[in-house]
Amino acid sequence: MPKSETNHEVGFEQFLAAAGNSLSAAQGSLTEGLDLTTNLVVSEAQLEVKAALSADSKGRLAVQTISAKDISQGGLDPGLVSTMQINFVATAGEPQAEVTKPKRSPADVVKEVSKHSDVAAMEKILGDLTYDATFVSDKERWLVTVRDPKGRLVRESVLPD
Repeated sequence: MPKSETNHEVGFEQFLAAAGNSLSAAQGSLTEGLDLTTNLVVSEAQLEVKAALSADSKGRLAVQTISAKDISQGGLDPGLVSTMQINFVATAGEPQAEVTKPKRSPADVVKEVSKHSDVAAMEKILGDLTYDATFVSDKERWLVTVRDPKGRLVRESVLPD
């Protein structure tokens, strides 16, 4: 579609970000002067846009607006017009679980895993292994990943605290 002073092209991700910011600003105006948070004022919204979509050589999408003039003068192939429907749905995150402190240190957990017979055997074959111990507080468990010298995952263990 030929470009004119009435139609503009913008990256698709930039277009979506602008639409989300616009919805956020609209929600803020709904509660102006009230003592309310605006993050869940509008639970659902739908935006429908008719525009031309194009892609650059790397496959990134761009949105090109279409003016009423382009449509009325017939200089537009109807096959180039796309209808985009963007649905905004408000969600609330899960409440944060109470954080518990581990009883053991990461070094203690790594030492235990490194003594497992299968891990010790892999270390003899593969060379020095790298251990990463992460405490999952809501489950009161340790997740230990073991990687070979090339960074490949060779073992993953879950241990009680």
